[in-house]
Amino acid sequence: MKEKLKYIEEFTVEKFENDKAHKAGVSYEKSIEVCSDENCLLNVGITLVWNLIAGLSANHYNNANAEIGIGSDDTAAVATQTDLVYASAVWQGMDTGYPLVANQTISFRGEFGIAEANFAWKECAVRQGGNGTTLLNRIVIDKGTKTSGEIWLAKLQITLS
Repeated sequence: MKEKLKYIEEFTVEKFENDKAHKAGVSYEKSIEVCSDENCLLNVGITLVWNLIAGLSANHYNNANAEIGIGSDDTAAVATQTDLVYASAVWQGMDTGYPLVANQTISFRGEFGIAEANFAWKECAVRQGGNGTTLLNRIVIDKGTKTSGEIWLAKLQITLS
C-alpha cells in the first residue's frame, strides 16, 4: 500500500483598524484560508530543506533569518518561481517566538505596521533571508487592501502528514 505525503498551507490574516485596537487585541477581521493546489512549495525551498536535513546548509528558517513577505501580484504560483511576482512587496521578520513547530506543522508570523505593506495583498511567501533569499513557498490569494494606519498580522502554517 502506498502512502502519499500530504501538504497543507493555512494562511491567516488578522486585521486591526489602528494601533489602539491592536494593543487591545480587537481585530475587525480574521480570515483563514486553507490553500490548495494553486499554491506550492518552491523547488529552491525544497532543495534548501533537504540540505538542512542532510546537514549541508546552515541557512535556517529561524527567528533571526526567516521573513514573511506580502506582494501585490496574482500570477499563478508555480514550483520554479524564486521570488514573489510583485509590483509592490514588503518583507517582515518573524514575531517573537516564531517560527513555531508543533507536531507536523511549522508556523511563521510577521506583523505589518501602520506604514508597511499598504497595498493589495495578493501573494504571500516565506523566505530564508539571512544568507540569500531562498523562498520556501508562494501562495496566491486575495486578502484585501491594507490601508495606512492599519496593522495586519500575517501567519502562515505549513503541515506535512
